[in-house]
Amino acid sequence: MAARYTLLLIIVMTVWISGVNAGDSTEKQHIRDVIADGNFSGNIRWATFATFNEGDLSDFWANALGARVYWQSGSWHGFSFGMGGGASFNMGSADLTYLDPVVGKGNRFESQLFDVTDKSNRYNISFLEMFYLQYQYKNMRLQGGRLNLNTPLLNAQDSRMKTTAFEGLWAHYQTSIWHVQGGWLVKSSPRGVRDWYTIEESIGLFGRGYNTLGTNSGYKGNLRSAGIGVIGVDIKPNAHWDFKIWDAAIDNVMNTALLQTEYHHGFWTGGLQYLGQWGLHKGGNGDLERTYYDPGQQTNLMAGKVEYDDGHIAVSGNLTRITSSGRFVFPREFGTVDFYNFFSRYRLDGQGDSYSYVLKTEWHPEKADNLGIEVDYGFMDTPGIDQIALNKFRYPDFHQVNFNIRYKLKGLFEGAKVRFLYAGTFQAGDAVYEPTLVYNRFNFTHLMLFIDYKI
Repeated sequence: MAARYTLLLIIVMTVWISGVNAGDSTEKQHIRDVIADGNFSGNIRWATFATFNEGDLSDFWANALGARVYWQSGSWHGFSFGMGGGASFNMGSADLTYLDPVVGKGNRFESQLFDVTDKSNRYNISFLEMFYLQYQYKNMRLQGGRLNLNTPLLNAQDSRMKTTAFEGLWAHYQTSIWHVQGGWLVKSSPRGVRDWYTIEESIGLFGRGYNTLGTNSGYKGNLRSAGIGVIGVDIKPNAHWDFKIWDAAIDNVMNTALLQTEYHHGFWTGGLQYLGQWGLHKGGNGDLERTYYDPGQQTNLMAGKVEYDDGHIAVSGNLTRITSSGRFVFPREFGTVDFYNFFSRYRLDGQGDSYSYVLKTEWHPEKADNLGIEVDYGFMDTPGIDQIALNKFRYPDFHQVNFNIRYKLKGLFEGAKVRFLYAGTFQAGDAVYEPTLVYNRFNFTHLMLFIDYKI
């Protein structure tokens, strides 16, 4: 454990112990009472990933077993303390260090079950996700340390063996209508990564694609940023309307603003989203080959949805347009932006001058409410693989189909959940592309099995 967190723990314990005699009769009088009043939670998880690429391109598979444990202390004068972490183990896999001989690249998904920064590491994959001090007074809550966040821009993405976590300060203020939250973050530990990194070091741990000049992006290790400032407001004035206003400024790199409004009536929901982005101080680096956000661009994204959901059947149509003024980019290391068209393995990353059409369906049988079946379809109309300034990962137009089954066990195994995912991504048209563009991007099938037991 890092020295500063050991020091923080000592300070917290000292404050608690020294204040024992100062509390009134309603407060806990001993540190053991505060600890005894704490709550444990966690989960045991099995995950299987398998990816099948077209033709002679390499396929990969992996099995992982892991566990996570979280603890939240009781409260003393509004103060509490929490920590959590876990470990995962490779229970059998293909050689995750292997590079396909045709394209010279490795696997995309399977290493994310362990540590993408050290693909040879099979067993020493322990991690600390949370370690924080919290203070709560009425509707206000302050947190400092290592945190899990769940916001429309930065979030945990809990679909691997560990979640994305952040280090910094975070504040909440909530009423029956308003929820205001935000903070300053200086480090992150992305999902699929064991260690912690400064914000500037975090950007570029995952796929980097091409810069707007058409060469390989060189921003990894070449950005300077002190952290991320985030502010968000969720407003629910009545049963029909919802509003969200969020902004994330990555110091010295870029700013992202998200606006969302929804109207609910009976089983129906209509929603609109707008996302705007612009560079800060040349996007992180004065050299376009090494910058993250091209300062000559400005992102404008509009999205809409219409959804029907009666509790057993849910169907939604979703349309997203990104204009030709700039491509949408946001570090994958920090989470998944909560767009209407999101579904597993389908993202808008790097797209400009594009359209995304998504149809989502979900069914929960009346006589089996613990079963959920989802079928999702998406079509991405891209600007073309040669329009690299607006196509960071050089995708052609493509289709994606997902089939998702979720099942909650009952009786003896209550608390266990099973999830199976089939995801297939296929190019539109019959053009022939070089293997380096195809590999792990399109014309592949991905399978996932999750067994998760909550403890």
